[in-house]
Amino acid sequence: MIEYRVEVKSWMLKKSSNGYNFMKDRNNDIPMPLMVMYGTKIGEAPGMTKMALHGDLKTRITQRCMHCGIVITNPVSQYFGMGPKCGGHNYVNPFKSEEALNEAIASYREKLVNITWTGWIANSAILSIEDSTGAQQTIQDMLYEVTDDSEYLYDLVPETPVVNKPTEEKATESKPVLTHVINARVDRPVRGTDDYSVFLSFSYNKAAVAAVRELKTRFWNPETVEWEIEYKELEVLKKALPNYTFNVTNEEIIPAAVDTNAADFEFKTKPMEHQLEGIQYGLDHNRWLLADDMGLGKSKQLIDLAVIRKNTIGLRHCLIICGVNSLKWNWLEEIEKHSNETGWILGMRKAKRSGKWNIGSNADKLEDLNKIGNDAELDSHFFLITNIESLRNVDIANKLKELCDNDTIGMVACDESHRCKNLNTLQGAGLLQVQPMYRVAMTGTPLMNNPLDLYAILKWLSYEKYSFWSFKNYFCNTDEWGKVTSYKNIDKLKDQLSSIMLRRTKAEVLDLPEKVYINEYVELSEEQRKLYNQVIDDAMNSDTDDEKECVLATYLKLRQVSGGIGNYSDIKKNPKLDRLEELVEEAVYSGTKVIVFSNWIGGLKPAIDRLRDYNPVVITGETDDAERQEIVNKFQHDDEVKVILATTGAAGVGLTLTAATEVVFLDEPWTDAAKEQACDRAHRIGTTSTVTIHTIMSHGTYDEDVHDIVMGKKELADTIVNKKDLAKLKVA
Repeated sequence: MIEYRVEVKSWMLKKSSNGYNFMKDRNNDIPMPLMVMYGTKIGEAPGMTKMALHGDLKTRITQRCMHCGIVITNPVSQYFGMGPKCGGHNYVNPFKSEEALNEAIASYREKLVNITWTGWIANSAILSIEDSTGAQQTIQDMLYEVTDDSEYLYDLVPETPVVNKPTEEKATESKPVLTHVINARVDRPVRGTDDYSVFLSFSYNKAAVAAVRELKTRFWNPETVEWEIEYKELEVLKKALPNYTFNVTNEEIIPAAVDTNAADFEFKTKPMEHQLEGIQYGLDHNRWLLADDMGLGKSKQLIDLAVIRKNTIGLRHCLIICGVNSLKWNWLEEIEKHSNETGWILGMRKAKRSGKWNIGSNADKLEDLNKIGNDAELDSHFFLITNIESLRNVDIANKLKELCDNDTIGMVACDESHRCKNLNTLQGAGLLQVQPMYRVAMTGTPLMNNPLDLYAILKWLSYEKYSFWSFKNYFCNTDEWGKVTSYKNIDKLKDQLSSIMLRRTKAEVLDLPEKVYINEYVELSEEQRKLYNQVIDDAMNSDTDDEKECVLATYLKLRQVSGGIGNYSDIKKNPKLDRLEELVEEAVYSGTKVIVFSNWIGGLKPAIDRLRDYNPVVITGETDDAERQEIVNKFQHDDEVKVILATTGAAGVGLTLTAATEVVFLDEPWTDAAKEQACDRAHRIGTTSTVTIHTIMSHGTYDEDVHDIVMGKKELADTIVNKKDLAKLKVA
């Protein structure tokens, strides 16, 4: 289990009182003893996280008291993580020696570790929660890689050079020769970002330490008394220390290199040139990010890559984790289309009455995983498919880890990986356990709202070794409340991405027709106008204490009034639907089909009634997974079906709807990336004409503000992914 560092607000340290019953209701009125603690997650519930925690010292210097949060001004107290009052100490004079200080710190840390607490924490009380490993690594780097004072640790290990004993024949002529031996154990990385690391141990020697410190990537582990370096730098170190003997062990775990040319492979469906380049890129990179524009065939590239690896190095299974749950069926169809292999969705069962396939429970998924290796039918399926949510189940996550560790699953692809950006959940923790040798993150939009969204992708690919807190501090400037105000070191992030990411846009690789954007403005009806103003008046006169929640709720209501959605669906005149009917009528008259998007099911229901004459089909979050592809096929191939209506969340990712050349948004998603994903259901490989995107907005309303927000977010995403001017990353 991952150990987290959690920092909470001060009210989690208080017992229940008048108006505050959380501690009594959830934790038998036993509050947390410290504001900063360490431990594991043992449960989750709406708005709450259950954790088993203990105190600890993970950093050399602590700026704020772990008990009360007040800044520690006493420089000596900073070593102990608490101020004099909270910590029960009053250190004024420095310790006589560093050894005495370290002994005192160790003794105090032991007391902290024995301070334990288990209970529910309100998510609203959590100031920060992160993998505690990164914070410890940061301080270890400071102590043992940057400063020269760290060498005193080596003095604890006496120098014991090996003496080559002279032979009896020449005993009177020879002198003892000192030979410095460096033990070099090859293994999978702990903190490194290469495929393999070398763990060095040797008696203290200034020259050896200096040579290790000259390497680009090196980490000191004081607990094991070892240096960790990348395997590819072992030869560099040998050249720097020619008079040293290197005792290299476990090198046999590194597989022999296989020189594979993708062009020599016999494909079931012929890849386009850019797809062939992508497959070759994957053969040359064990862990990478495939970030092609949507519609360029990322799934085909991944399928062909996995099959080549099976044929060349004997890969047994490739696991596909779907960041969007409903895409499991799409992958099954793509595997059949592009390969001679078969796929199996974990937990897939055939209904007795209907004979249709459906996805069973987590117990069914776990049953399948336990059969792998012992069930001929299940083992015959090279591709295994599941959804990211299944990793919330600890047993499933642990079993997948076991199968990856023993190479039963040798390759994992995480599709729509930008959806998996929160690692501080059971789902995120499960994903981090699934790390075989070959990993591919797949997304058409690697940056949704800001550069921080890249952290989870880099962490899973093992290219980011520090915690989210460290990552954020390095790439972001924040105000006193921790809110991001601007970005920094973006050139470093771009450099990191350029070495592990392959991204091609449609304009670069295919002669796809351009998309045309048209903003369709309508006026609110008089009835809508009155309702719209009433919503604003009600909000202004509200006496709620949570102003932020009130404002957000008001924004939602204003959008619903504008579209005639939800509680406002019974309005007599709806200008947006009037314009929608006009657009559909014109499109059908021209011989094309239309996709209609809304964020809400309630936004589609009145539209369905308006468009009955066009035989519409519908996909929402309520649509059964197994039926989605049938609906898509009907829209694609049935000439009588002229319109498909869909919620953005349910059909905005993964589906191919190229029969349409007109896309209509009754309301916009909150981000440009989400909107572009929805547009690209029509603008994909197979498109033969220009795709026109209509955005219907009520003039002078909050619709226009949403549109401005969407356009602003596009500039931010393009700056990182499409290498535009860094200045556009500034935020207000």
